Amino acid sequence: NMGGGRPDWYRGQTPQIQWADGRTQGESMDIVKALDAEYPASRPLYPPEGASMSSVAQMISAFRQSFPSNARPSSRAAYLFSYSGPLSRSDFEKALDATEKLLAQHDEGPF
Repeated sequence: NMGGGRPDWYRGQTPQIQWADGRTQGESMDIVKALDAEYPASRPLYPPEGASMSSVAQMISAFRQSFPSNARPSSRAAYLFSYSGPLSRSDFEKALDATEKLLAQHDEGPF
């Protein structure tokens, strides 16, 4: 938060988009897919250029599965906490190791 009040449509979920008709939408991949549908003449965002939709979906699924099931997402401290408190260091390190292995499968990327 950079100070000041939040807009009325802000409900705490990030990321979030407010469409021209006043609707709001959250969840990253839903927003990406909706932007592609809303602006079909633009370069598609999903899947990224050179990747198949199924390979991206598999990677997203594998990434989500790499985190402990009790971890909660957060825009400030992603997957550092469960709903009852901090994750153990070993659980967090396992998640980081699993993420590194996933990223290593695509060595042509910037990671």
